[in-house]
Amino acid sequence: MRLVLVLILWAAIIGGVTLYMEHRGGRAVSAVSLSAPELADRHFILEVTATFDAEPDPFALRTDGSAGAGIVVRRGGEEILRSDTLRAGEPVTVPVEGLRAGVNEFVFEAAPPSGEVGRAAGLRLRLLEGLSVVADRTYWAEGGAVVAGTFRPELAASGAVANEISGKEADHE
Repeated sequence: MRLVLVLILWAAIIGGVTLYMEHRGGRAVSAVSLSAPELADRHFILEVTATFDAEPDPFALRTDGSAGAGIVVRRGGEEILRSDTLRAGEPVTVPVEGLRAGVNEFVFEAAPPSGEVGRAAGLRLRLLEGLSVVADRTYWAEGGAVVAGTFRPELAASGAVANEISGKEADHE
């Protein structure tokens, strides 16, 4: 009897999820806008400055077999910066190609030294076009936690920043 009850519950749950997925299928929204014009004629640079000397996180889980890094910045699943040599107060610049009008997303993670447990750690990301600052945001983590988040500058096709920079600061407790 219990087996029959389990099968009925399983069919109800899977059936409900299937119906839900079919019902919402027409309203799916793509995260990548293919209609946004690429800003190929403009040259952007991402500048990263930390308040700490970055070093690989000794507690990070590495499933891909790669060596750890003090800082990793990704854009669209592609690593644009991976370094152990990020030093406090010294900006590191990376040329960025293929930005589009609209929201562009950079995901980052930087680990402060394990000896700085009681200190706050900050990471500043700036998107530059030539000598002008297009977007600027500083992210903080308390108590020696890893500084991680998403830097999301929104660019207009005309060359100006479309909106206030939106970003998600990591909550570390």
